[in-house]
Formats: sequence, structure tokens, C-alpha cells
Amino acid sequence: MQTPRTVPQGQVRFGLGLEAVGIKTASRTSNGVNVPGTSVTLPQFEFAARYGLTDNLDIGGKLYLIGAELGLKYQFVRGDLDIAVAPAASYISLSDSSSDGAGNSSSTSIKVTYLHLPVLFGFNLNENFALSFGPKLLYAIVSGTASSNSDTASATTNGLWVGGYVSLPIKVGHAFWIAPELNVYRPLNEDAFIYQGGLALLFGGAEPPHPSALGAYPPQPGYPPQPGYPPQPQPGYPAQPQPGYPPPPPPGAPPPPRP
Repeated sequence: MQTPRTVPQGQVRFGLGLEAVGIKTASRTSNGVNVPGTSVTLPQFEFAARYGLTDNLDIGGKLYLIGAELGLKYQFVRGDLDIAVAPAASYISLSDSSSDGAGNSSSTSIKVTYLHLPVLFGFNLNENFALSFGPKLLYAIVSGTASSNSDTASATTNGLWVGGYVSLPIKVGHAFWIAPELNVYRPLNEDAFIYQGGLALLFGGAEPPHPSALGAYPPQPGYPPQPGYPPQPQPGYPAQPQPGYPPPPPPGAPPPPRP
């Protein structure tokens, strides 16, 4: 739920994600027994915030229903093509317990730590539309515990996941974006497919407008350019001095003498 472009220095951008997360596993044979494949999809809600440390580096956090995430983003290419890396770490926890009338009880818990290393690419098609995509690497550390009455068992495993994402951020206001997004992952040591998709709403952290978006004019002699873009011409003067005409006087200066 982010774009390759970092948040401007000193500004904050918030995000809300309305998503679905699912996993699909293939059927397999274990100890001579055929285990059918499974497919599960669950709703997901995310809240995110990012703060611009510099114009090329920001820090962000994310909260969702079963965990949290913290990471940095460094943008090293900016222009019509944006490129950034966004290392992060996230943690999720799931647990379930049950009991019957005979006094028997059981519980299970799963805890997962993810180390993320995505590379984010963004083609800025115009001022309002961009196409964002890129590969993602994840390293997962999974631990699980199951207990029944006085018996308890636990296990830990880890592995590398590969995947990618695609997003279409659409700017619909001064500092507001709508971004449909899809992420897919596949563990290298498991025959499984994990997907996450939905709609992200991003607001805040507006960038300074480009001079071309303001209808800016080239700087006139005697007028200092303003931060970010040159000044507009004074009423009654052309955008560029015409041959044979002197440039306009600076603001506050007395008018030139008549010939």
C-alpha cells in the first residue's frame, strides 16, 4: 500500500486499505494418503502512515487485523520513471482454542515474522496517473504451537518467498490517491500460492506542483524567481520582452521616464 515515490520531507501520508487475503494449496500425497488442496480467502483492513525524513527517504508503519509492519523506503531514481527499495519487517499472530463439556481443551497458535525486500518501479504517465509494479522477496520465519490438555507440541520453520505486485495510483485531488493493487507470493519450498488484493486510499503528503502545472512563465529581467517556479508576468506586459521594448521595472520601482 505505497508508491515508489517517497513522501516529501517533513510531511505525513496516511493510507487505508480494503483488501482480501487468500492462500491456495495444491493437492499432494503424504505417507500414502492423498491430501486435497485448499483455498481460503479472508477480508483484510489496513491502516498505514509514512513520514518523509528527506525528499528521498521516508519511514512508515502499518497496522492490520492480525499484525503490524515497520519499514523504510529509499528512492534513488525520480522522474518519468521512479525506482525505490523498501525494506521492512512485519509480524502476524493467529490463535484458536476450543473445549468440550467433558473438560477436554485444545489450542493452536501460529506466529510469523516476515522480512521484506521489494523493488518498486513507477511509470508516471501524466500528473494524475501512474503504473507501479515490481518484484518482492520475503523471508518467512514461522513458529507454531499446539496443545491438548497437558500435551504440547511446537515447531519452527523458515523459507524464502518470491512474488510481485502491480498497482495503478490515480490522483483525484490535491493530496488524495485511489490505488487498486494486487500482490502475489509463492514459497520456494511449498506448493502454495498466496494473494492479496484490494483498494488503497492515500491522503496527505502532497508534492510541490510542477511549474508546467501552474502555467508558469520564464523569469523576467529584474524579477527574482519564486521558490519552485518563475513568476507570472505583470499585467500589461507580454510573457517575453518584445524587440525594441525595455523590460518591465522591478516591483515598487518608479516608472521609467517618457522619451
